[in-house]
Amino acid sequence: MASGVKRAATRGRRKSDTTTRLNPSSPPHRHISEADVKDTLSRGTVDRSRSALDKAPCAKLVAARGRVTVVADACPADTGIITVIDTETNWACDCP
Repeated sequence: MASGVKRAATRGRRKSDTTTRLNPSSPPHRHISEADVKDTLSRGTVDRSRSALDKAPCAKLVAARGRVTVVADACPADTGIITVIDTETNWACDCP
């Protein structure tokens, strides 16, 4: 599934200051690389209690591996990243 990662989207939501986007020009960037995200999507554990795998038209997938948790939408044509969470670091927030 990681090879299908084509777009980075936040869906207009800001989960918390521990989230990041794959687009490095979209701060805050929380030291989670694209390789970390791809590794989590391909080798991580799917959290079925937080995922909505039968949601149409795009399933919601929550996968975790180490300190990285990825929330993604898995659509028939591609996979979009909703948010990425660093579960070990409590980043300072400068949110409005």
